[in-house]
Amino acid sequence: MSQPEMQPEGSPVRREGGGAPGRSHDEDDLTGRPFPLGDWGEPAERLDELYRWVEANALRTAGWYLADRTWKRRGARALRTGAAACVITGAALPLVGLAGAVDGAAGWGYLSLLLGAACVACDRYFGLTSGWIRDVATAQAVQRRLQALQFDWRRERTGGPRPGGGDGR
Repeated sequence: MSQPEMQPEGSPVRREGGGAPGRSHDEDDLTGRPFPLGDWGEPAERLDELYRWVEANALRTAGWYLADRTWKRRGARALRTGAAACVITGAALPLVGLAGAVDGAAGWGYLSLLLGAACVACDRYFGLTSGWIRDVATAQAVQRRLQALQFDWRRERTGGPRPGGGDGR
């Protein structure tokens, strides 16, 4: 769908209002941005403008993934902490019951183990831990590719050596 005649008509629909607090509408999603039109009378200036456009979009994309991971990380950590606390409590309550300190503690221990399993199941079902890790991995991949583009761009602009030790011939 890279041919101009195959592109959909109009621009992507944007939400009015809404979005996360402190974020502009452009940061709310990863919809594509229109390709900047320009004059190719000065190709060097046009390429510089396109480079800045690509760099800005890559930084925006990486920033979106890093911002998206925050609530997933908090939720995942809360569920994993809850699971650990419930399992520890579930293991300790039967021992307290055996010691005779509290009657019927073993039953509460089973309930606590069940709640710990429910915390892990919720984390897996809602994909908080995997989503958090996926967001971090994607942001790092975008940043690596941007860094490679920046190095290649600087090398092209300065006429530096080509990768592989050759002179580009």
